[in-house]
Amino acid sequence: MGHGRGPRDLRLRRRCRRPPGPRGATRGDLLWLEGQGSIYHPAYSGVTLGLLHGSSADALVLCHRAGRTAVVDYPGTPLPPLAEIVRGYEQAAGWVRPARVAAVALNTAGLDDDAARRAVDDAAAQTGLVADDVVRFGSGRVLDAVLAALPG
Repeated sequence: MGHGRGPRDLRLRRRCRRPPGPRGATRGDLLWLEGQGSIYHPAYSGVTLGLLHGSSADALVLCHRAGRTAVVDYPGTPLPPLAEIVRGYEQAAGWVRPARVAAVALNTAGLDDDAARRAVDDAAAQTGLVADDVVRFGSGRVLDAVLAALPG
């Protein structure tokens, strides 16, 4: 689920919206693009913003490490609350093409199952979105939220 550098996002684009590109883009109905870094990371925000705008996403999945309150390697750079991060990504995407965050994929590595479930529940409560750890608990709920968020 990532390198622990801060919240990340996955951008989704329906294949039918654009002509076929690389071979992988013709294999299914969805194209999943993984962002490395975060718009809140001092070193990677420019790259992440480029991916966010270049992908022209239909929907976003916010990836976040449970309990993370500051950017790794930048302890003086606090992360905003999850709800604010969601709004930030939606606002930044909207500069080029509106896209909403459909779900939160939470990395609960290092937590026991009970603490992981509490962290998932807390993320859902903070954002009002479906949240889950797709590695630990499966991807079904996050995928269903993404599919429901896609246009037409």
